[in-house]
Amino acid sequence: MDKKIKVFISYGNPEIGICKKIYNYLKNKLNYDVWYDKESIDFDDNWREKIYEGIKSSDVVLACLSEYSTRKHGVCLDELRIAIAVKVQLINVNS
Repeated sequence: MDKKIKVFISYGNPEIGICKKIYNYLKNKLNYDVWYDKESIDFDDNWREKIYEGIKSSDVVLACLSEYSTRKHGVCLDELRIAIAVKVQLINVNS
């Protein structure tokens, strides 16, 4: 069996509608393993830790960027910083 592609979706709250559609398409149509906060974080979880682990274990980080999601002190910016810190070593700039 082929390994499922793991996708982490980062978004701001106003983008929840389109990101839920993207989530459903990736999960149900393409059979990807999708990390989506509404499905991946339980009420009593340490949400920052869950986000970090979700990004770390993903193959792809899909960021739905908007003026809201990239606002100062927004969680999406934190997610992008984590993704760059964790994933940058996987990018081969010599190819």
